[in-house]
Amino acid sequence: QAGKQCAILRDEKTLKSSLLGLVDGRQLAVEILEKDESLVPSEIVLHILPWQVQENIMMSMLDFVVSKEDALAHFRKQLTTTFHTLLCGCEDVLEFAIASPNMAVKPSSCVNLKWADCRLNADKEDVLEKKIAEFRELRDGVLVVVRSRVDGVKGKSMHNVNPAEKGKGKAKGKAPKAKAFATIEDGAAAMTAKSKAKPQANRSSERGLHIEVLCPDAALEHPATEAPQE
Repeated sequence: QAGKQCAILRDEKTLKSSLLGLVDGRQLAVEILEKDESLVPSEIVLHILPWQVQENIMMSMLDFVVSKEDALAHFRKQLTTTFHTLLCGCEDVLEFAIASPNMAVKPSSCVNLKWADCRLNADKEDVLEKKIAEFRELRDGVLVVVRSRVDGVKGKSMHNVNPAEKGKGKAKGKAPKAKAFATIEDGAAAMTAKSKAKPQANRSSERGLHIEVLCPDAALEHPATEAPQE
């Protein structure tokens, strides 16, 4: 979270003011840059996350340095030049939304961002001429999700699923209730009558096997002797 869980350490600020809640026992993760970078007090670093809506893909995040003295129109022009591959034609424009610090960055969560209410998407000239310093929502470490307006409209139907219909399937029919009998004898009699009422076609016919002995045991015990030849 900007100013709490992560922060950019500036020479003109104290460590206490940069990292809120810094007390004994806290653990810090430090990023080592490949080369030295310098920021003037009038510059802020934003995390820009491009989103391809129809492809349902979150692209690589980019650290973007912005001057507080720049107008909103200049800021949007810079981002349009950087992320021109997101645009769907010359009439298309980029849309922006500020992500919550604790939000899980994935397409399903970006759908519910306040795209329509974000002041960065204003088209009025007086708003476009305002300096970035007047937009309090833009500060060091803030995550800004960017998408194509045309892509967002086309992909809206993909993500707008009615929660009442989500996971809705065919309702299972209720099992018929068993008929109650007053006594055990009544139940046994009903089952017997039901079995007798079944059609004969459903019953399997009984088959038997008849065995006829051709050589009795007595003949085997006293075999006949051959008559002497004359």
